[in-house]
Amino acid sequence: MTGATPSHAWSLGDVFVIGIGVAGGIVAVPFVVSAGLGVLGFSTAGTAAGSIGAAFMSSYGGSIAAGSAVSVMQSAGAAGVGVAIKALGGVAGGAATYAARKKYNDN
Repeated sequence: MTGATPSHAWSLGDVFVIGIGVAGGIVAVPFVVSAGLGVLGFSTAGTAAGSIGAAFMSSYGGSIAAGSAVSVMQSAGAAGVGVAIKALGGVAGGAATYAARKKYNDN
């Protein structure tokens, strides 16, 4: 098929919009994760007494192993999320934007 234009070609607009989605995901993830952990009781001040996080922590019987769910959530609540989680947020933001853009363009 000489001269045929593929129907799935990306335009500069597609790349730009998806890039905005990736950037939005990277920026939004720390706020969303911090808010979610805060609701559970994990914060920069430690685990809040009487919170879901405190109940989860007590279920470990007083011995919290490094790398356990509680230690990871407390670490993220105290110090914020790392680069890997931000990258995952970027991937999610880009994928959601791509899906929305594709749905919009298909209609």
